[in-house]
Amino acid sequence: MLDDFQCLSIRNQGDPIRYSRNPVPEVRLLGHHINHFRLGMLAQTIATSQHGRENDAYCGAKEKTEAESLAKQFDGLEVKFLRKSGEGDQLFGSVTAGDIAEALEKKSFHIDRRKIQLHEPLKTIGEFIIPIKLHKDVTTHLKVVVDKEAVTE
Repeated sequence: MLDDFQCLSIRNQGDPIRYSRNPVPEVRLLGHHINHFRLGMLAQTIATSQHGRENDAYCGAKEKTEAESLAKQFDGLEVKFLRKSGEGDQLFGSVTAGDIAEALEKKSFHIDRRKIQLHEPLKTIGEFIIPIKLHKDVTTHLKVVVDKEAVTE
């Protein structure tokens, strides 16, 4: 047990400094007594970390319910893009996650582009179903339509 702790006691000038890979100070045995201060600090740390886990669980549940309500708003939502295209319906350029995030911003949805799970930019004309991960347990889908831009001569 003593190897798990680091020495922080007062030492004589000639004594070498002992270091350990663990950051907790060494518990010195004084007869049959143990440094109760360090054990109390350890108990307080454990209690604090357990309270933090409970608080994280509450906040996680709250975020999840918010994400689920936002996912319901995405039902039937569609985003359209008009882009110039060449032969074979290939786009000049592409539609990226940033473009989709900007289009959602115009519709008053504040979604970070990193939550839009678009593995590669859209480079062809068509309809696409794009997953959006709102929470680690909540994923919704968005319909993205890419059409040809009208050519003016």
